[in-house]
Amino acid sequence: MLPRVVGTVLAIVAMRAAEAGVILLNADGFVSAVDPTAGGQTGQRESLAIPSGYELVAQRGTALARNTANYRVEFGQTVFSHDLYLQRAGYQANFSANAIASLTQFNFMVEADTAYDLSGWLAVNDAGNTTGRSALKASLLNVTTNTHAFYADQTSSSTIDESFVLGQRDGDSFGSLSGALSGALTAGHLYRWEFFAFTTVHGDVDQGATASGNLTLRIGTQTIPEPPPAPENSVPVPGTLPLVASALVALRWNLRRHRRHRRAA
Repeated sequence: MLPRVVGTVLAIVAMRAAEAGVILLNADGFVSAVDPTAGGQTGQRESLAIPSGYELVAQRGTALARNTANYRVEFGQTVFSHDLYLQRAGYQANFSANAIASLTQFNFMVEADTAYDLSGWLAVNDAGNTTGRSALKASLLNVTTNTHAFYADQTSSSTIDESFVLGQRDGDSFGSLSGALSGALTAGHLYRWEFFAFTTVHGDVDQGATASGNLTLRIGTQTIPEPPPAPENSVPVPGTLPLVASALVALRWNLRRHRRHRRAA
């Protein structure tokens, strides 16, 4: 399991995305923002439906954490997409400063064997030389078999303006990767999708940081609609052009013949 931190909690009741046969059972999530110069930590709580969107925001002083979710069904797939934005202050007087966004215990099942596809990234923008840490962690666990379809943990502690991409080992202090970004889900099995992203500092002076990113889980096989048919008679049917040309030649010949007869008369 990914780390669990007390903060803003998102509670999701059982719901269903019928078009793609996905049953969402429950989920816990949070955003947390800590600025020790402004009274510590703050947060927010919301619920949602599918298809739906929501935004969780935690802000305290100069610290900000935002998790904007868009849950929808498109082209036969159920899409769970999260846009993240993190902003933290620099280190202050022996107190840590951080911004965290997370989704934990996101439990779901599928009614028929189907495909999944994961994608994600997190880009950090440091205000100067950094002594802080940043990380992007994600997991897709088959709870029924207790095996990971996908697991990634990327952490950096010394790279300025770090950039993480899901499916790669980009962390300078730790990188773990197993499973596949795309694969198959088994009907009737319980699955859990989790992610954890943060930027934090403790111990040395730095100038703060921001980070933005996205994590998306797609379930089902994408079906692209066929374009509508062209209007009738808008394009000549292959093979008709020679007939049209012959008819025009015959019409021109008849007109000339008619003119000659009129002159002769």
